[in-house]
Amino acid sequence: MADYLQNISSLSGLTNIGGLIELQIARVGDIDSIPDPVDGAIFGDIVFQPERGFVIWIVTQESPKMVSRSRNSQEGAFKDNQLTFIIPKDESVTRRMLELAEQDSFIVLFKDSNNKQKIFGTLESPVYFNFDHESGDGRGSRNQYSCSFVSDGPDNSFFYDGSIQIAPGGPLPAIVRWTDGTLIAVLQPGQTLLVDSDFEHDFEVIE
Repeated sequence: MADYLQNISSLSGLTNIGGLIELQIARVGDIDSIPDPVDGAIFGDIVFQPERGFVIWIVTQESPKMVSRSRNSQEGAFKDNQLTFIIPKDESVTRRMLELAEQDSFIVLFKDSNNKQKIFGTLESPVYFNFDHESGDGRGSRNQYSCSFVSDGPDNSFFYDGSIQIAPGGPLPAIVRWTDGTLIAVLQPGQTLLVDSDFEHDFEVIE
């Protein structure tokens, strides 16, 4: 412990962009093992049960945010961690999924706008899901679910470096991103993405 302090350098000339650009969700019950964290990071693959993996949630842009608050008590230091985001529109299938999620436990993988990837939750200390719905009070307001993944206890958010296993669901989806890496949509076969803009756009298909 005596040698843990280090200098913190100036951020001048480096980018530091706020916000999260990608959320992937997995049920704890679908995971066989996760490597143990070492110095605040997890290296290696998350091992899933057969035919299981992460699912991708496309949420309202610029709504996802991770907040980690430190707490101290006589028992020691702990964290109040919360990842919040918005899912637009009230639909029966989505609502039923969210209601079931409130009864489950999860591991969340997210990437921030600086391309740093983190894992939120462990098998021993998973995260839990909550959501509220609001219809809005007029055409200019939002009909949406306000969602959060939460945990309260030992810190369970770590940098992650490993391969990602996406849950199978037939043919592989098309993943649409801006050039900065921001996830726009995940399209299943037969789905169409319409871009309504006054600007010209160049598109690139990456196999």
